[in-house]
Formats: sequence, C-alpha cells, structure tokens
Amino acid sequence: MSTFIKNRIINKENFKSGQIGPLAYLVHKMSEKGNYTVTVSDNKIPLMIFAVNCDPANSENSVNVDLSRPLHDQQIPEPVKLNSEYGLLLFYNSMEYVDWEINITSQADHRQEFSSLHPRKGDLMAFNLIKPGKYSLESASKQASEIEVLHPEEIRDKRMHLRSDVLTNRFSHADFKLKQHKIIQPGQGMIIEYSDELTTFTLNLKEAKSAKVPFAERLKEELKKNLNAINKDPKLKQALRKKYWSRQVNR
Repeated sequence: MSTFIKNRIINKENFKSGQIGPLAYLVHKMSEKGNYTVTVSDNKIPLMIFAVNCDPANSENSVNVDLSRPLHDQQIPEPVKLNSEYGLLLFYNSMEYVDWEINITSQADHRQEFSSLHPRKGDLMAFNLIKPGKYSLESASKQASEIEVLHPEEIRDKRMHLRSDVLTNRFSHADFKLKQHKIIQPGQGMIIEYSDELTTFTLNLKEAKSAKVPFAERLKEELKKNLNAINKDPKLKQALRKKYWSRQVNR
C-alpha cells in the first residue's frame, strides 16, 4: 500500500452511515436459518455477489468480508457458512472508503434481510478514529454528541489514564439525546447502534489537534533533560565516563 493511500486512511476526517472502508465496518446479524444472496453494487452496478448459508449446525459465528477482494483471495469458501443463531457478517474495504450498496435477500422468498441504505435495529456501524481532534457526531434529527480524540502528547503530558479495558464506545439513540462528550485515544473503537429512531448519522472533524512542539524540538528538550539528570547524579556521571574511556582504550 502506498504512503499516499496510508495517509488518506489515517487522516480520514469525515464518516457517515453506510460508508465502509479500512477503518469503517458495517455489521449485520443474520436473523434466521436459510440460504441468502449478498449483492454489493455501486450505482446499481453489481460488483460482488455471493451466497450465505445459515444453519444451527454451522460452527462459524462471524465472517469478515473485504469488499475490495474476491472471496477466494480471502480464503472464504462459498457459500459462506454461518451459525443461524449467532452469525454475524462484517463488511469493510481494505483499500478505500466507498458508498457501495449492500443487500442481503432470502433465496426462498426474496425477503430483504438487510439493506445498507436502510439499516434496522440490531445492525451496527463500527469505526476507528485515528486523527486527533474534536468530532461532531450528529444524527438525522440534528442531535449531536462530541467525540474528542486525544493527541498522543496530551495522553503523555497530562498523564491521562483512560480505561484500557474499554476497547469500544457505543452510541445508541439515547446517547444522542444526551449530547455526550466522550474522550478516546487514537485508534479506539466506536460503535453506532442502529434502531428505528437512528438510521443515519454523520461524523465530521470540527477541530484538528496538532503537536504543540515539533518533533525535533521535543527531541532537543528530552536530550537536555537527560543531560541535566546525568549532571545532577555524580555516580551516574562517573559510570558513564568510565564506560566511555574503556571503549576508547579497547579500540
């Protein structure tokens, strides 16, 4: 993957419901036993079609599908076999962010099991925010919460100890009403729980954060601190001097 593509992924500033990518995932739990057809399309043009078999006898509880590659390249056999009670399908695109439409229909009666354009209760949108800053998370009803992604400097300088056991932060319709302000670390997971009241959302960077001090200046400051610490400790200073002279003699 080129540096240009990596930078685009890392510096992603705007997310929205249904848009999947390297750090944005759409998750659907299959509802019942049966055979299904998954169709992925762009502007009504089919890009990928594959079958899914849901059965209590199937042992697989979840399958991650990268829409940028054929199933056989991902070592995913077709039909995809999922347990009908716990089976989850997770969709993402490892190469770019796309607004492709994903539909899952029953092969028996053509019932629509899932549509990325009209997610229902139980469907999830998950993503990871990398770029430090303050983001506005807004629902269709204009109820907004703020997500603050800390800069690594802030975590170190403020000695902030965020709960390491919380791998993800979940947002439901009720959380939007509360207009919450959540602070997370770069790369920490976020989950949006779709419901009848919450079917669309946007997540936009409002205020970016940058390093207060350039890396070169920080490095100089660190070296100064280390030298001061050595000068204040005679024993350490003497030990380093002996080590240096022993190297010179042994050359």
